[in-house]
Amino acid sequence: MQKCLNIASTCVQLKPDDGACRAKAIVGCGKALAGIGADALKLEGTLLKACDADGQGLPDLLDLKGIGFAAEQAPCATEGTASLGTVASVAGCIRAQHSCRAEHVVAIAAPRAGELLAFAGRQPGAEFPCLGDVAGAVSGNTGVIPAPKAKALFKCGKTIEKVAVDLTKARAKSAQSCIIAGMTCLQLKSDDLLCLPKASIKCGKLLDKLNDPANGTLAKLGDKLVTVCSDPELSPFDLGGSAGLGFDAQMFRCGELGFGSRVWTASWDASTHSSSATQARSRSARCRACGNSRRSSASRSPSSEKARGASSGAGRRRSLMARYDDGEWQSSF
Repeated sequence: MQKCLNIASTCVQLKPDDGACRAKAIVGCGKALAGIGADALKLEGTLLKACDADGQGLPDLLDLKGIGFAAEQAPCATEGTASLGTVASVAGCIRAQHSCRAEHVVAIAAPRAGELLAFAGRQPGAEFPCLGDVAGAVSGNTGVIPAPKAKALFKCGKTIEKVAVDLTKARAKSAQSCIIAGMTCLQLKSDDLLCLPKASIKCGKLLDKLNDPANGTLAKLGDKLVTVCSDPELSPFDLGGSAGLGFDAQMFRCGELGFGSRVWTASWDASTHSSSATQARSRSARCRACGNSRRSSASRSPSSEKARGASSGAGRRRSLMARYDDGEWQSSF
């Protein structure tokens, strides 16, 4: 999806007078999106091979003392899997949930995503239905900002989209490493009294590496975004307006996250006038890039995003995380 958005954005922002650009974008997006179906089938095949090699994997997949997918019946039904009666249906639900969350990340990082996909000849509502879960989409009606700023804005938008994906990957990787450590204790080393305390320590270290205000992964990603988007050619209006990146439509999300309703102006002042505001810049940048980096499952609004587990197996994972004493981890994932 990001490849397609970048192709379309190149036409809209950098080549608005090039009549042939849109035709090329339609072809380019078609090629960029052609692999999604094959990737989905590959994912399901991998899960079937790993989880049902002997044809008897379903009970353990569903059992709350196993992997725990019985707790995912409602989220899976929301995604179109009415029953988890086979391993294939569990695999299908995992694919659907992860596809949907990927669309959420894109929608948050690119408020004009639906408009740009339509420009490139796609049908966002049919092909990417979960884009609509995230309130705050905006259409600039293929509007553009003045040419001298267009290159800087395009670079900023592309960086925001990349940082959003990198941020999501970093958080998911840390959470999965922590969960695997805990599952190892529960499933393979249940008699080892030292296993869970060691796993808890490991989780704490992972969280520190992620959130360290000076050298943590999130801070570095935030600084990268701010550096690129603080180009003197750009103003908060270029980044927020519907003819620019459209982030004014996301202000309510930033307000929910505690960044205030005028986060664009505040973060701009911090990033351009204070060289010592590293942590503040990172926090504001994370809001701009993803909108949900600090949001706990308890604060997500089911009215704006479909009720679902953050990733498949959420019920089992939440109970597993509760086994650790570190409250930050419980709220962070």
